[in-house]
Amino acid sequence: MWEIEPIKLSSDTVYYHITHWKAGSQWLLRIFRAAFPEAVVDPAPKVGHVRERKPEAGRIFPCCYLTSEEYRALKAGKARRMVVIRDLRDTLVAAYFHLRCSNKAEDDSIAHVRSVLTGTNVEDGLIYLMEEWLPQSAEIQRTWLAEREPVIRLEDFMSAPAETLYYAFRRAWGLRLQTREARRLIRNNSFEQLTGGRPPGQEDLTSHYRKGIKGDWRNHFTPRVVEHFKRLYNDTLLLSGYEKSADWRLDTEPKAAFEAIDKAPFFHL
Repeated sequence: MWEIEPIKLSSDTVYYHITHWKAGSQWLLRIFRAAFPEAVVDPAPKVGHVRERKPEAGRIFPCCYLTSEEYRALKAGKARRMVVIRDLRDTLVAAYFHLRCSNKAEDDSIAHVRSVLTGTNVEDGLIYLMEEWLPQSAEIQRTWLAEREPVIRLEDFMSAPAETLYYAFRRAWGLRLQTREARRLIRNNSFEQLTGGRPPGQEDLTSHYRKGIKGDWRNHFTPRVVEHFKRLYNDTLLLSGYEKSADWRLDTEPKAAFEAIDKAPFFHL
């Protein structure tokens, strides 16, 4: 039985959710499934649900970690897309804690990454991921931003969730969504609902929904991490509008909590 009034998809249009890793894709997947229980295609490893499956009108393809070139190669015909990005600095921090501390079973391919992260400190771990893991997410951002694609920021979902969902469904996908439906979808899939009552900002290192706030990178970047990030990703950070000057810096000193974090529980594969 519907928990909200159904939102109608067009039977001649394919709907894509384009994004990169650690940009709220699993949270949005829950919302899509709540709103369109029969239309959402189940995500597959390595974006196999898109790469190995023909486009289907009237269906939603979520969690599409694709550059603009990879998307064009799908030749989807009549399609609508929603492109969601996140500040790459918060993306990096979220990936660090997920790959190092999450108790969720993962593909064997990340076993080496986890072993590296658990064998070094936070600063070196962030730099390692900056070089080995983050490039793919950055490339996805760059290709869409370079084409002046209208993107939706995960941070907007955090600060104005119902309004941003309303915008995303109506402007990106062209769907007739009422504001009360957007509010109900958000309320039923809020951070507190998904974490058993834990509010945003209260951290659980082992949870997929670890903290639920924006700007957390300031708590974990050091001056060395900042400078390394600038060398590799300043162009993308400026292109995305998350910074207006190439000379951005830490607003405050990072928390002296590295020792506690390094001793946090982790789970080997």
